[in-house]
Amino acid sequence: MAGPDQPPLTPGAGIRPVRSREDVLKQFSPEVLAEENAPVRDAIADALTGLLFACESWAEYACAQADVLRSTKGYLDAGGDDREIHRASGEEDEEYRERIFEDPPTVTLKAVRDEVNALLAPHTASQCQVFEAALDRWFLTDGDQGWHSFPDHTPDYPDRLYERDAPLNGGGIPNSDPGGTWVFDDCHGRHFVVRIPDLSGLNDLPTFLMTGEAEGSPPYALETFGFGFFPGDGSDPVIAAYMQNDSQTTATLYAAICRKIDQLAGQSMRWSLWTDTRL
Repeated sequence: MAGPDQPPLTPGAGIRPVRSREDVLKQFSPEVLAEENAPVRDAIADALTGLLFACESWAEYACAQADVLRSTKGYLDAGGDDREIHRASGEEDEEYRERIFEDPPTVTLKAVRDEVNALLAPHTASQCQVFEAALDRWFLTDGDQGWHSFPDHTPDYPDRLYERDAPLNGGGIPNSDPGGTWVFDDCHGRHFVVRIPDLSGLNDLPTFLMTGEAEGSPPYALETFGFGFFPGDGSDPVIAAYMQNDSQTTATLYAAICRKIDQLAGQSMRWSLWTDTRL
């Protein structure tokens, strides 16, 4: 409980409104204060003083836990989750807090790839592909150049170091394949494109429990109960049921990816997000 001489938990908050029993007595009417010996009044004043000290302490505690600079445990987790930076297993509060306030990765395509793939990893083995609109678009040539482009096919641009050309170039840039022919209406400023796998199946993953009455007479056919979660004893190789504890849906994962790219993209940089069933 906060005492009259205890400094406030919130830096710069100033003194508390109630710092002593006298602060409470000042709120009583002169008539109530007129009696010198008033045990009931004094008991009420003491109770109100203790209650207000507690309320001030609770309010300051709430303010502190709402501030990532001072929050702890689950409150700190919530602040990190809001920033899409999640606590690692066994990570202590101060280590986690320091990581939350680290400068974000520089705006490179590698940083975008790494962060988006980290969000995709718990849900799919497929990874994103990131490329530059100005450099990986469809260019036309008369055939005399050392590069080639094709309709609806990844271009042959040796200097772009696509991963599929690694044997020819002695190395390549991972996850940089444009995946086909791209045409853009301008080339002003920087514009990068992020291709991600189709995540629509994520909504089909949760396990549902359903209730209802079976149709017909016993013995009941399993299919008459409709779709549901049917656990078995493991003896049937065909029937297998698994619990799914993933709270992400297709929409929330897409939103998380967009928020992360927004954090990484620099001022005035444009980007596009495309789902590609070929990934």
